[in-house]
Amino acid sequence: MSILVAVSGGSDSVALALVMHEAREGGKISPLHFAHLNHQIRGKGAERDAQFVQRLAESLGVPLTSGKTDVPATARERRISLEHAARECRYEFLEATARGLGARWVAVGHTADDQLETILHNLLRGAGVHGLAGMPRSRPISPASPIRIIRPLTEYPRRQLIDYLESRSQQYCTDHTNLDTTYTRNRIRHELIPRLQQTWPDIRSEMTEFARELGALDELLESVARRWTGAHAVQKHRTFEAALDDLNALDEPLLSYVIRQLIADTLGDLRRIDEVHVAMIADLAAAGSTGASLDLPRGLIVRRGYKSLCFEIGQRKVLTPGSDAAAKVHPETPQPLAAKELAVPGETHWGTWTFEATVLEGKDIWEELVDLSGNLRIPEFDEPPTDPHERMRVFIRQLRGIDPEAVEYLDFDRIAGETLSVRGRVPGDRFTPLGAPGQTKLKEFFIRRKVPRSERDAVPLIVAGDRVLVVARLGVSDDVALTEDTRRILKISATAQDR
Repeated sequence: MSILVAVSGGSDSVALALVMHEAREGGKISPLHFAHLNHQIRGKGAERDAQFVQRLAESLGVPLTSGKTDVPATARERRISLEHAARECRYEFLEATARGLGARWVAVGHTADDQLETILHNLLRGAGVHGLAGMPRSRPISPASPIRIIRPLTEYPRRQLIDYLESRSQQYCTDHTNLDTTYTRNRIRHELIPRLQQTWPDIRSEMTEFARELGALDELLESVARRWTGAHAVQKHRTFEAALDDLNALDEPLLSYVIRQLIADTLGDLRRIDEVHVAMIADLAAAGSTGASLDLPRGLIVRRGYKSLCFEIGQRKVLTPGSDAAAKVHPETPQPLAAKELAVPGETHWGTWTFEATVLEGKDIWEELVDLSGNLRIPEFDEPPTDPHERMRVFIRQLRGIDPEAVEYLDFDRIAGETLSVRGRVPGDRFTPLGAPGQTKLKEFFIRRKVPRSERDAVPLIVAGDRVLVVARLGVSDDVALTEDTRRILKISATAQDR
């Protein structure tokens, strides 16, 4: 099984290529395969780098896979910096190439200098333990991927690698964009680090050791966070939820790791997620108001419900170039499902819900009550009452004690002849809760029943015209409630696939 080696043509990657080739020649490692990606940022300079890598691979007798991608276009499309776009494109190319080859490892040429730059960059961005741990020697190239990134050179300074190349009279390419201090990493490399080294000459080796120690702690916290989310988080379709009480009981920094894990579970990875986003989510969990939400990179939406924090991917509006809104993208609520006539009797499918309607009368009503009671003896009666009023009084009394969540019972004679439909809520909906003196706005009913704002559009309603008769799993309207005068009952069972 081969090792894929990322070769840009710069000094670090060329040194890596030679070191790996020597190890292979000595029979110490698996066969090699080189990979090179042209980012299309530097025009002819990038083409020269690609040709150099081609000649290097041929001279060493190592097969090469080359690729080309328009990183500036990707940066514009994904609305991210050129640096971020280059990194994302590079790792996407490397993973795809490794999968095609069946390679399990991808070697990259990061050095001790890169490690120092990464730690300082993360420190200045306010990173926690994860960021200050720097780049691990090995990690999955993407979450749950069997392919791992390896960094064999993180303990070697760049100067030592250049000396190694010069001792072998090995040429390499110079990327002049690495000298451009408009990029944050380059300012750290060319301005900040030289000043720090004047006071702390050994800062590179000391930070390497610091990163190694924090890396062990980082791995431990990640493992604990994975176990915590596995035990406490609940997945519903494409969303993940965690109870606020459970989250707020966690100490720092474990809370940050749990939040990061929930984000990774939702998005698939943590690209473009910074410590500031994690801190915002922690604040929302600790002190946010019910219904408040955060719109974060890559469409991630985090909502605070009454008892839980929900992580989901929001849908985005499609904006045409030149429109007033083109500079800003806002979450958009998914289009509601169309209303659908309820089959009575029969089965009706609406979205992920299934409704089964049955009409009960006469002895069917008593048999239904026996079934609801678990075939237990109904108090005071060995046989069904012959008086229909008495039979309904017993049914209603028993029903209140059982209160089945997924079944509603309506007085069918109050709606006979009307067409019933199932739909989502619309503006102006009103509802008369069981026992209430009059109607209330459906929105206020949801608030009293503590239905999170993000879930209200998905709650099915059974309606007759503009009258709301049933709010699925939450109650039946008092207008069609059972009474002792009820002679026929409409039983509606509701089940949802994602529950």
